Amino acid sequence: VELLVRRSFYTYQRVGALPEIARRRAALEAEAAALTQPDEPRLRELLAARSERAGCEVAMEAFVRAPKHVLRFLQPGRLCLLEDASRGVSLGWGVLLGWRGTATSAYVGGASVPPERMRASELVLDVLLPCAAGAQALALA
Repeated sequence: VELLVRRSFYTYQRVGALPEIARRRAALEAEAAALTQPDEPRLRELLAARSERAGCEVAMEAFVRAPKHVLRFLQPGRLCLLEDASRGVSLGWGVLLGWRGTATSAYVGGASVPPERMRASELVLDVLLPCAAGAQALALA
C-alpha cells in the first residue's frame, strides 16, 4: 500500500509540473530560434575546407603507403609497427625478415611483374613478433 501511495504522489507531482516544463521548453525553443551566426557562410566554407583536407589526407596516406614508395624501406632487420586496420587492432612492433610477392602477382600474362607495380595485397611480409609467455603451449594444445 505504501508503495502505491508513494507512486501516486510522485505521479501527482510530475503531472502538476508539466505546464511549467512546457513553458520552459517553449522559451528555450524561442531563444534557440533567435540565435544567429554572423559568419555562417564563412563557417560553411571552413567546414567544406576541413572535409576536403580530410579527403586529401586519406589520399596522401594511400599514396605514401603504396608498395612502389614503401619497398625501398623494407629492409631485413627494420622494426615495423603492425596494425590490423580492419579490426582496429595494433599487433605491436616486430622485426622484418624479408618480403616477397604472392604467387598470383608473380606473373601476369607470362611476364614478371616488377615489385613497384604490385598492389599492397600482393605483398607478403615476414615479420617476427614477440609472443606472450606460454603462447607456444597454447599453440600446441
